[in-house]
Amino acid sequence: MVLMSKCLFVPHYKQNPYQKLLAEEMETQGYAVEFGSYPFGLFPLIKLLKKHKNIDVLHIHWIADLLKQAVWSDNMIIYRFKCLLLVIECWLIRLSGKRIIWTIHNKFAHEGYDKKKELLYRQALAKGVNKIIVHSKEALTFLEEMYGMTLSNKTEVVYHGSYVNFYPINNIERSELRSGLNIPDTAMVIGYFGQIRSYKGVESLIKSINELGERPDIYLFLAGLVRPEEYTATLSNLVKSEHIKLKLEYLSDQDLINYINMTDVICLPFADSLTSGSTILAMSCGKALLLPEKARIFGCVPEQGVKYFQSQEHLKQMIEKLDINELEQMGNTNFNKAIQMTWNVMAQKTIAVYSA
Repeated sequence: MVLMSKCLFVPHYKQNPYQKLLAEEMETQGYAVEFGSYPFGLFPLIKLLKKHKNIDVLHIHWIADLLKQAVWSDNMIIYRFKCLLLVIECWLIRLSGKRIIWTIHNKFAHEGYDKKKELLYRQALAKGVNKIIVHSKEALTFLEEMYGMTLSNKTEVVYHGSYVNFYPINNIERSELRSGLNIPDTAMVIGYFGQIRSYKGVESLIKSINELGERPDIYLFLAGLVRPEEYTATLSNLVKSEHIKLKLEYLSDQDLINYINMTDVICLPFADSLTSGSTILAMSCGKALLLPEKARIFGCVPEQGVKYFQSQEHLKQMIEKLDINELEQMGNTNFNKAIQMTWNVMAQKTIAVYSA
């Protein structure tokens, strides 16, 4: 019997289908995947591998929980020493014959740690690991400038898989959903989906629709869980138009797909990460996209499938000129690209990085 190689994904974000889909495809190609979480204390990665002894590859995804253990120190000398210990820890693991891979998903953690400290930690981890994975060439260029170091000699671009055929198919007609929201069947509907926080630019999107005067056919549908809950009142008070519909709650996968199907275009006004699952989901559902200029870093959206804006005023002007036929063509372009973004290829390339 041939023994499968083993890797450990850490941390395990169960609510994110990314790890599940990648792990399932890797297992069909001969790599068993385990999941873990960071332990507390000195040398957490070494402690982790003592618990998962038969692992060949430690694959780090998000590092917020590691940062949480390090950034509390106000003394920069002590903090820099912690970063040095991280590099030493990685080297000790590598000397034991195991490999460390880091997929960099974000510019910075969403938890809002001190960015100077976080950058030092990220630079240390980048020095310590065997290989780095990013999901676009644009992300690699950005990170080399941000980290102030050459990363291309140890970094591979592995494109993100899509969500085609992962979510359930819609089971309610869009006309029925629109009727329930008092949206005409002939209207053009802009959608926003996902967790709603103050930094995600949703306020600028609401204001853009509030200020629309010459397009009575355009509606905005905002759906997602608001965090913190107190922010719900802020959003509700911003709404000045009957053409803005809010569903500020968690959506099941079925509801999410039904409501996305009801829209004509998806607008995601915030882009301060290196990848966007929401963008890829919109493409997988065949929807046109309105994205901020910074979203070019995602590197996955065809130019014919997206319109980029530079400010709230630019977004408003863009919305005023939207054409339903063009949006349909843009959505088809995005869907055709999403079909090509398979987890099979992503798994192949990830495994190739493990042995490179």
